Amino acid sequence: MSQDHSHGIANHVSDPKVFLRTFIALVFLMALTVASNFIQINPWVNNGINLGIALVKASLVVMFFMGVKQATKLTKMFAIAGFVWLTLITITFGDYATRSWEPVPGWDPHDAESHSAMQSDSISPLAKQHAADALAAQSTPEK
Repeated sequence: MSQDHSHGIANHVSDPKVFLRTFIALVFLMALTVASNFIQINPWVNNGINLGIALVKASLVVMFFMGVKQATKLTKMFAIAGFVWLTLITITFGDYATRSWEPVPGWDPHDAESHSAMQSDSISPLAKQHAADALAAQSTPEK
């Protein structure tokens, strides 16, 4: 009374040589990452090189160690979607981290930093006037 519960899904057994070659490639890429730290070209170029190496290493791990290379098309699609999601999140956080902070008029009128920030040249004259009007309205005693 043996029953087949595989539902047409075949298990793939990888050759140990594939894992050994992948491991050697990962060790080589790690050495390349360490070596790139000692060759300073430009911080942006070095970061781009290191991120490219990290992407190749992550792809090797996902394809061979996690078995996505022999998986179904649906599994491959979700693996690619994960990389796309990671790229979008990285771009979003990069955009958020590199934006300059604009002072909010009237947020904390007693804070010295907000007063000095309103004197900055990066704020438009209209925003400065609005901030000055808001501070003046707050400091004017009510009747």
